[in-house]
Amino acid sequence: MASSTQDFEAHLTDPRAPRLMVQVCLPDRRAFFDELTVDVTDMPADGQERHRIFAAGRESQAYANPPRSDKTPREYETIRRWRAQEGNIGKPWILFDLVANVRGVASAVGGPADLSDSTQGDQAVFAEFTHKRPGDVIAISVDVAVQRDGKAERRTFWFRPPTQLPASGFTPWGLPVSEEVWNELQAGPRTCWFLAHGKAMPVQPVGSDAPRARYRLLSDDEYWQQANDGRRAMDAVKLQRLVDKVPDPRDGVRLLPARHAVIPSC
Repeated sequence: MASSTQDFEAHLTDPRAPRLMVQVCLPDRRAFFDELTVDVTDMPADGQERHRIFAAGRESQAYANPPRSDKTPREYETIRRWRAQEGNIGKPWILFDLVANVRGVASAVGGPADLSDSTQGDQAVFAEFTHKRPGDVIAISVDVAVQRDGKAERRTFWFRPPTQLPASGFTPWGLPVSEEVWNELQAGPRTCWFLAHGKAMPVQPVGSDAPRARYRLLSDDEYWQQANDGRRAMDAVKLQRLVDKVPDPRDGVRLLPARHAVIPSC
């Protein structure tokens, strides 16, 4: 039993195991970004040190920049900032759900998938690292508003990710397999319930303006390494905003790493 438990824990937590990364493209939504070049010479490289700077500021209510040295040459990082006032996405995230079955243990969890990039056609791209092995994922869904009969209506789009993925890079963009009407007055279980209980997915026709999804493999170690990209610059910008007492309305600021690859239109 102990060995079985250890195997299960390793299956869940092995930092080198390939896991599922998902990008979701909204073909009719646009997102734009500005590049920022940020001086990070005196911003600590250690994340815990940066955390202490913010913690001290919250406690004292008097934020201060890290000491500015005369060190040369100066060190800079380039990041991007989402232009919240342009494009046609209201918030830098969409609702994302995942249904999985890990060695007989079923689960259904939800949360936000954050704005992460845009395609070469400026279509908004959101991303979520599932921390799940591809073979354990039954289905994923995103919840967005789409145009139906000239008005915006909420829909849940269900995807079935492939269990076999290329060793590197993303798959092509793919369509959802079902479009679920979101109606609080709708009777009966929703798709999530069916899947979590081992039942077949109720499949409904998918509209032409549906989101697209693509997938790749990424280990936990690789994900956290990527998550640190541009983090010093992002923290420097956030700290400067606090020092300058710049209003930070909810969902109005989204900082991202520099773009490293062009994403094809969906």
